[in-house]
Amino acid sequence: MRAYVDCWRLGRFGVIKLRRYFAPGLVEQLRTAAQRIYAERTTAAAEVQSLPKAERRLRMRQMSTISLDSLLAGDSRFLQVLISKRVRNLARIYLGKEPSLDPNSHIRQVVPGGDIQSLPFHQDQSVLRKPLLNVWVPLDSCGTTAPSLEVVVTASRRLLDVSGDPSDTIPVERVRLNEDAVLATYGSQSLWHPALGPGDALVFSGTTVHRSYVTRNMTEPRMSVELRLV
Repeated sequence: MRAYVDCWRLGRFGVIKLRRYFAPGLVEQLRTAAQRIYAERTTAAAEVQSLPKAERRLRMRQMSTISLDSLLAGDSRFLQVLISKRVRNLARIYLGKEPSLDPNSHIRQVVPGGDIQSLPFHQDQSVLRKPLLNVWVPLDSCGTTAPSLEVVVTASRRLLDVSGDPSDTIPVERVRLNEDAVLATYGSQSLWHPALGPGDALVFSGTTVHRSYVTRNMTEPRMSVELRLV
């Protein structure tokens, strides 16, 4: 019954919030593993600053993400731990089939002031070109001193016209949405950027419009897990 309620809420609002989706131990395990990899990339990040702008932008965006498959050494048993029974049941109803984890699932880091890492308004279904359910789980407290996620709360599932350059090397930039167009379509009152604790989750559809949420008052970095069920 809960899965059907969750599916109704997802259809009504396009997004639902789950408290403590990841247990503290799992959050710490993922954070520790990701921090080790990001620390190893520090030197490389400094070296790419000398590259041409377009190449530097691509490399920095790539370095802000860590493939879950590589992080977990392809351990399919551990990958299953990341998807709760509740979310699996919701995905099964929403997608109309047994869900699987898309390879485009990863950990992302956003550092305030690093606009290259921040993502513009977009819809994941425009990137993957298939229906999906996104489970976004911060590994740090976010929304106050660290970047969070901003979503458009709406029952609409239509894909908006993209405004990005089709030749852009970064997929999400190719399908970026014009901010004025998003606000004109849904209104500023539809925007939601909740404060979340480590392990909380936002579950939203592939058509839900969203972007990184960063303000001038944010000074702390944020890591998050992005699970995409297809």
